[in-house]
Amino acid sequence: MSFYKPLLGVVGLLFACHVSAQPVQTEEAAISEAEAVAESLAIKYSDTYGWISVLLESAEAIDRQCDTHHALNTLKNEADYLLRTKTGYSYLDWGTEVADPRFQAAKVNQAVKSIMESIGGCDKKKLEQVAKISSEKVQHLLLEMVTYQDLDYFEIIDRGEKEVRAKLNEKLNDFTNLSLEEAEYIVEALETGSYRYALHNPPIAISVDKVRALELKSALEHRKLAIN
Repeated sequence: MSFYKPLLGVVGLLFACHVSAQPVQTEEAAISEAEAVAESLAIKYSDTYGWISVLLESAEAIDRQCDTHHALNTLKNEADYLLRTKTGYSYLDWGTEVADPRFQAAKVNQAVKSIMESIGGCDKKKLEQVAKISSEKVQHLLLEMVTYQDLDYFEIIDRGEKEVRAKLNEKLNDFTNLSLEEAEYIVEALETGSYRYALHNPPIAISVDKVRALELKSALEHRKLAIN
């Protein structure tokens, strides 16, 4: 279809505009090699998060504008799990603690405006193709993020046991929308009685619940079959 090329061009242009601050050398001393490597990795994570955020949040904005339902919740949950387990910061943490919210919002607004102009408004068939392209791009970026080394660069977010238990309950209540990797980990946590929410946070002891673990494992297997 004719809208593919201009749409990809618009999104590609937005990605090219998403730049992060470059490493800064102080006047007092040069950054050590280890610090430089860590900072370079932090920038890589920041860029990847930024691209994913633009795609997912612009999809949500278009859904609201056009009264459609293409929001990619599972992909956002997958990004969240990867970021937590590889950096210690959740998807929300990256948006509030690392990224510039105004910059992100501006890029999302620019993406929505450009996409809507490219496809000529709320055309449902074209919006399905937009969602497909966005989904594929996010999946590609997530696969790229999987290859990154764990990040030990930012200040550690101290999460108490009460907060972690609340997070676990949130995950259990949203189990069907979790990434397959996190869903499998939740089942394992219920079987072993140990749960870690994020990198750099110690695991907490939870009640072993093999019955619920079996129920969730069965639901997960049905989900895998549906995907395949």
